[in-house]
Amino acid sequence: MQAESVKWNTLFDQLEDWESHLKAENIDVDAILKTPSRKPVRRRAPQMQGPSR
Repeated sequence: MQAESVKWNTLFDQLEDWESHLKAENIDVDAILKTPSRKPVRRRAPQMQGPSR
């Protein structure tokens, strides 16, 4: 159980780091977290296949 709690503690530390970083970038973390995302936003990746000439 000890290792499990250590894992979660480091995870929450990382989350707080990300949160403070996002706030530094003027991103409203709470609004993002409270917004229900029905489908994940996927940016269109550049197509790798196809004729390259």
